[in-house]
Amino acid sequence: MAVVQGDMHNMDFPNAVFEAVWCRHTLEHSFAPLQVLAEINRVLKFNGYLFAVLPPPPQPPEPFPDHWHQIPEYQFRYLLESCNFEVLKLWTAWFSYKRPNDNLEIRAICRKIGGW
Repeated sequence: MAVVQGDMHNMDFPNAVFEAVWCRHTLEHSFAPLQVLAEINRVLKFNGYLFAVLPPPPQPPEPFPDHWHQIPEYQFRYLLESCNFEVLKLWTAWFSYKRPNDNLEIRAICRKIGGW
């Protein structure tokens, strides 16, 4: 598998080249998550799939190092739909094992329905 390092806000790929994109624990590190989702939409083929994961905001609310954004589930859905993704499934789940206030993640399976 080829691995390419680059800027998630401005990907160096042609339009509509990928059938699927995996975006795990990335959007919360972006200064512009809506721009990243628009870029993902651009590089995905029509009806291509996006699997995206991010951590839920901490409870109680507190800053988290290196996270520009804390995106709750309802806002995540809004961002995805704003970038022409059909949200097929959106849920919060334990990452690997239950630990109080830790290891939860918001997961989304989406399909590109418009855009580039």
